[in-house]
Amino acid sequence: MKLQLKDCSCVVLYVLFISYLFVWGATLFYRGDFEEYLYQLKPSQRKIYEKIKKERLSHYLTGLSIASLLSLFAFFLIDNKKNKLCISGIILLTVTSFVYYMLPKSDYMIKHLITRKQKMAWMNISTNFRKKKMFGLLVGVITYLFISYYGEGDINLNKITNNFGNKTKSLVKNTIQIPATIFNKTIGQI
Repeated sequence: MKLQLKDCSCVVLYVLFISYLFVWGATLFYRGDFEEYLYQLKPSQRKIYEKIKKERLSHYLTGLSIASLLSLFAFFLIDNKKNKLCISGIILLTVTSFVYYMLPKSDYMIKHLITRKQKMAWMNISTNFRKKKMFGLLVGVITYLFISYYGEGDINLNKITNNFGNKTKSLVKNTIQIPATIFNKTIGQI
């Protein structure tokens, strides 16, 4: 068997999409750092935090709206049927993030933190999020390479399991569990 990396734009989309899913899932299920942080805040600081959170959501939705329009525009302009969905997906994911990070922020929570415990809790959130992003990217690359190798270049789990039988099913199941175990150990050490 040979590792086949087909359609570079689709490789990028698969890796980005898996990374985004991983970070979203990790943030959804691991919220201990946020709970600790919120516990440290005074009621007046919580109001500021909620205001900042609403502004950041607005930035994200603005980025998503702009990215959706650009992605649709690209989808209808690209003639290559094979790559048009992948390129549109890349535009959607990257432009959303780009716009979010580039829009000016009116306030930062770090300015309103007073105690050392509050600052340490905020640093813990920031550090954990960076780790989730890096680990998500790693999971995205490894997952794509694994599926490309065992799936003969196609991201199609049905084809993989049909080609390699029940052994592949258990291998895919175990491979998906390994990153979760590593992630739990890594986060547990923070």
